[in-house]
Amino acid sequence: MKRALLILVLLTTSTVLSQKTITGHISDTSGNIIPGASVIIEGTSTGTTSDFEGNFTIESSGNTPTLIVSFLGFKTKKISISSTMTTIRVQLEEDAFQLEDIVVTANKTTQRSQDVPLSITAVGAKELARTGSVKAEDYFPSIPNLSISASGGGGAGLGDGRSSGKNIAIRGISGTNTTAFYLDETPLPEFADPRLFDTDRIEVLRGPQGTLYGSNTMGGAVKVITNQPNAYKTSGNIDISGASVKEGDADYSIQGVFNIPILEEKLALRLGTFYAFETGVFDRKRQTHFNGFPLNTGDGTGANPNAIWDNPDGSGTQIPFTGDPIPITLQNSDVSDTHGWRDGETQKENVDDETSFGINAALGIYPSENLKIVPKFIYQKTEGDGLDFADFRPDNFEQYRIGGIDEKYELELLHSSLLIQLGLGEYGELTNNFSFSEVNQFDREDVTERESSGNSSTELTPFDENGDFADLSEAYFYPEFMDRTGALTKVVEELRYSLNNPDKKLNVTAGLFFSSETSKFDGIQPRNSYLGALSNFFGNIGLPDLQEIIAAENFIWFSQDTDFKTDEFALFSEIYWDITPKLKATFGLRYFSYKQELKQKLGGFVAAGGGIPTDEEITDDGFTPKLNLTYTINDKSLLYGSATRGYRLGGANGIVPVIFAEADLAALGLEEAPRTFESDFLWTYEIGSKNTFLQNRLIANASVFHTVWNDLQQRVFLPSGFIFVDNIGKATITGFDLEVKGKVSKNLQIGGAFGYVKAEVNEGSILTASEKGDRILNVPDITASANIQYSHQLKTDQSMFYRLDFQHTGERVNTFSPETEPQFIFDAFSILNARIGYSSSKFDIAVFGKNLTNEIANFGDIISLAAIPFGRYRYAVGRPASYGINVRYKF
Repeated sequence: MKRALLILVLLTTSTVLSQKTITGHISDTSGNIIPGASVIIEGTSTGTTSDFEGNFTIESSGNTPTLIVSFLGFKTKKISISSTMTTIRVQLEEDAFQLEDIVVTANKTTQRSQDVPLSITAVGAKELARTGSVKAEDYFPSIPNLSISASGGGGAGLGDGRSSGKNIAIRGISGTNTTAFYLDETPLPEFADPRLFDTDRIEVLRGPQGTLYGSNTMGGAVKVITNQPNAYKTSGNIDISGASVKEGDADYSIQGVFNIPILEEKLALRLGTFYAFETGVFDRKRQTHFNGFPLNTGDGTGANPNAIWDNPDGSGTQIPFTGDPIPITLQNSDVSDTHGWRDGETQKENVDDETSFGINAALGIYPSENLKIVPKFIYQKTEGDGLDFADFRPDNFEQYRIGGIDEKYELELLHSSLLIQLGLGEYGELTNNFSFSEVNQFDREDVTERESSGNSSTELTPFDENGDFADLSEAYFYPEFMDRTGALTKVVEELRYSLNNPDKKLNVTAGLFFSSETSKFDGIQPRNSYLGALSNFFGNIGLPDLQEIIAAENFIWFSQDTDFKTDEFALFSEIYWDITPKLKATFGLRYFSYKQELKQKLGGFVAAGGGIPTDEEITDDGFTPKLNLTYTINDKSLLYGSATRGYRLGGANGIVPVIFAEADLAALGLEEAPRTFESDFLWTYEIGSKNTFLQNRLIANASVFHTVWNDLQQRVFLPSGFIFVDNIGKATITGFDLEVKGKVSKNLQIGGAFGYVKAEVNEGSILTASEKGDRILNVPDITASANIQYSHQLKTDQSMFYRLDFQHTGERVNTFSPETEPQFIFDAFSILNARIGYSSSKFDIAVFGKNLTNEIANFGDIISLAAIPFGRYRYAVGRPASYGINVRYKF
C-alpha cells in the first residue's frame, strides 16, 4: 500500500512539474501586430488566440511542445519550444494565395469576422488605403444594404442643417437614430462622421444590435476603430495627397502618425495629426431681376416658364407671371454690408471650400500581460465657407442668389476616453470604458428668398424700407439669414465581463451601461431692416399695436432656445451555450431605462402669441431579447438563424406655433402638434451562412431577413415650414445580403457585394399621406459593389497594384406621393474609381481617379433651417470627378 501511494505521489509531482506556461507575441514580417491568430499545441486540442496586442498565453503538459501558429492570409508556422524557452516572438509571412481575414469585436469579444454569427462587413486599414477612403461617402456604397441620406433629424434633436443632416440607413431602417455610430467604444451622433485617420478597421453590423449596443441600433451599427499604441515597435508615416477636381480647383491633405515605445512592452505613445482642404465646386451668382416664382432660374432677366406670383390686386390668388422682368432692389441691411454681395459684385466662385484638421493622441500602458490601460484623445474640426448643395437638380453647380450671404458651417468633435482591460486568465476578462465627447456645430443659411415666398407663398414684399406701399417697377428684397448653433456633450460609462474560453460549454458577456447626453441648440433670425420697414408699414396703415409687438421682440423675426437631455441606464448579457460541439445557442437580454427632458422657448415676431414654452419629461423602460442558433458545419463553414428585437428611444417635439401653423394642423385634424412621441421597435428574423472555400481562396457570406417594424417615428412636414414627429403605422421589410471575394490567382483578387430590400408601409397615416404599399422613405431597393485588383512583386520589398472599384445605389424616394412630387425622387447612381499604386518598405505611391464617369450622386433633399423658397429644392450631392496622387513615407 505504501509503495502504491509513493508511486501515485511521484506521478502527480511529475505531472505538475511538467506543466509549462508559454507566452508570446505575434506580428507580421513588418512588425505589425496580428490579433486573433490561432496557437495550438501540436497533437492536442489545447489552443488559444492572440489578443489585440498580439499577445498570447498557453499551458503545455510537456516541456518541449511544438506550437502551430496560423491566421487567414498568412503561412502557417511551426515552432519547436526548447526546455528553457518560456517566451517567444512569432513573425508570420503573408501568403499571397490566401485571402486576409479581419479580427473584430462585434460581440464585444475578439473574434475572426468569419466566426461571428451575424451579417457583418469588416474593412481593414489596407483596404481603406487601397480605396483611398477618408469619409463615410467613400466606403459606405461598397457595403450591401447600407445607404446615407440628407433627410435630417427630427423631434428636438440637432437634425437639420449642413452639419447635422446626415442619416445612415441599413436594411431599409431609415430615419434619425436608427443606426448607431461608434468611435472605438463610444456611441456618437451619426452625423459626427470623423475623418478616417489612423484607422485600424471599420465594422458594419447589419440587423438589430440592441442587447449589446442598446438603443438606436434598429438597423445596425457602424464602428470606426482607431489604432492602439504599439509597445513593441517604433513606427510612423507621413501621407500627402493632392487632386484636381472637376468644377473646382484642387484638393490637398497632409497627415502624419508617430508611434514610439517609451518602455518596451510596457509603455507606448501614439500621436497623429492631419490637415485637409477640399475645393468648392459651386459658384454663387447674383440674381438682378425678378421674373416670377420659383426664383433663381438664372439672373432673372430671361424667361421663366410656368412662373407664377400673387395677384398684385391684393386678392392673394396666384396667377401666371407674364410681364417683363422687374429689377430687384436690395434694401439697406447690415447683413448685405457684412456678409452679402459687395458693391458691383456679381459672382463668387467655389463658395463651398472646406478645411478640416485634427489630432489624435493615445498612451498605451501595459503593466503586465493581463492589464491594459489606454487613455485617448481625439480632436477634429471642419469649417465650410458655403453650403455644398445643388439647386433644383443634382448636377447644377450654379447657385443664383439675391442676397449673396455666405452660408458658413462648422462641425467640431472632441472625444476623450479611458479604456481599462484586465485579463483574468481562464476566468475571462474585465473591461471598463469611460468616455467624454463633445460635438459643436454652427450653420448659417441665406433665407432672403424664403422670406418673400414659401412652400405656398408667392408674394412680393408689398412695402419699401420706409413702410410705404411698393409699386411694381421694383421688386423689394431684404437680405436675411438664419443662424443655428448647437452643442452636444455625452458621457458614457460601460463596465463588462467577458468569458470566451473554447474549452468551456458556457461563455458569457455581461455588463452595465450608463450614458448622459445633453444638447443645447439655439436658432435666431434677426431682421432689423425688414421688421423696421414692416413696423413703419403698420404705422402708416394705423396698426400701432403691431408696431409695439415688433419693438418688444427686439426686431427678431424668430428665435429658438432648446435644452435637451437624455439619461439612459442598461444591464445587458449574452450567454453562449455549446449544446454540442457543432451546435451553439446565444441568448441575449438587455434591460433599459431612460429619461428625457426637453425645455424650449420661442421668441421673435413669429412666436408672438404662439410661443408657449415647452417643459416635457419622458420616461420609459423595457427589455430587448435576442436568440441565435449557430451550426458549425466544419472549421470553414457555419449556418445561423436569429430573432432579434431592436428599439429606438422616444422623445419630445419642438414647439410648432399655432398662430402660423393653425391651418396646416387643422388640415390634419389637429389643434396643436403632439408634444411627445413614443419609442418604436421592431423584430428581425434572419438566416445566414458564412463560408471559406478552396484553401482560404474564396469567401462567400449570405443572409436573408424579414423585419416587422411597429409604431414608426416619422417626421410630419407642414407647408408653413414647421416639423414634428409622431408614431405612425407599421412596416415590413424583406431582403438579403450577399458578399463574395476570392483569389483567382496569386496576383488577382476580385470581390463583390449585393443587397436587396423590399421596404413597404403596412399601415398608413393621414399625417404623412402614407398608404399601404408605399415605399419607406430614403431606402434604395438595390445596393451593389464590385472590385478587381491585380498585384505583383517587382523585387523582394517592392510591389505594384492596379485596382478598380464600382459602387451602385438604387433609386430612393422621400415622399409618399411620388406621382405628384417628382422632386423627391432621387435617381440611382453608379460610381467608378481607379487606383494604381507602388509599394516598398519605405514608400507607398498611388495615382487615382475618383468618380471617373463624373456621375453626380444625389443623397437627397436637405431640410432647411427655415423653410424652402417656393419651388427651389436643394440636394446634398456627391463630388465630381477628381484625379490625383498620394504619397506615403513609412518609417
